[in-house]
Amino acid sequence: MSDHYALIGHPLRFSLSPAIQVAAFRALGLDADYVLRPTPAAALPAELDALRDGRFCGANVTVPHKRAALNLAEAAGDLAVGLGAANTLVREPDGSLRAENTDAAGFAAQLAGLGLAAGAGRRALVLGAGGAARAVAYALLEAGYKVTVAARSSAQSAVLAATLNRLQGGADLSTAWLQPEHLAIALAGADLLVNTIPERAADHEDDKPLPHGLPFGDRLSAVIDIVAWPLETALVRRARAEGRLAAGGLDMLLGQAAASFHLWTDRPAPHEIMRQAALEAAARRAAAEAGT
Repeated sequence: MSDHYALIGHPLRFSLSPAIQVAAFRALGLDADYVLRPTPAAALPAELDALRDGRFCGANVTVPHKRAALNLAEAAGDLAVGLGAANTLVREPDGSLRAENTDAAGFAAQLAGLGLAAGAGRRALVLGAGGAARAVAYALLEAGYKVTVAARSSAQSAVLAATLNRLQGGADLSTAWLQPEHLAIALAGADLLVNTIPERAADHEDDKPLPHGLPFGDRLSAVIDIVAWPLETALVRRARAEGRLAAGGLDMLLGQAAASFHLWTDRPAPHEIMRQAALEAAARRAAAEAGT
């Protein structure tokens, strides 16, 4: 009998996660699959009951359910509790659910892969204040960066700052608003820019992660957009065109996926196989969108 795993969120658009996890299961000879489960907020408790009942062995959780999933689970890892967000659910032998956060580990792995893991004396600007932004900011602070978080409201940034200060007392953390005049000041002092806001969520030009035409700043040397699809976002294209180090969200996605895989199976994740599967799935998607 196959084991079943899922990605829970709403809405769920195209995701590379099924291709990544199925390739890992097959590489290790595990009889398991991974499916998308679009789940509105009202249906989340029933969806988690399906995990408890054994219809699924584990799940990843994405927007907007990362906090709710943490609150609905019977147990949680220290980092998930500290960040107030969970992206991974593990079904225990007794049927209870344990919530974990692998986003921070995934982003830390991406920083290391880009040669950006040594953050002492450098400032990072993070766009967004959701669950992913909390994990990103935490990983940056752990790496020694000074961090500025830009959010759409002072309430959002205050909650994030309070969360991280509980985890890392005395952290060098400041906040800004996601408005051009405030972003221009923050960008001027940033060495690294990290976007956590899907561009599709922005309805108006001024609400996009980085309004068109706003200069990066001479000090900025690297840009990371954690959005995994498309592989190259408009923000990444712009940074590369200006000669800056730039990366999309694939490496963070792979890092968190590998950590989730290990939590579910207690087996080392086959990283290169997962990467190749992601690239092949992305190529198929791009071809489909191009109508070829």
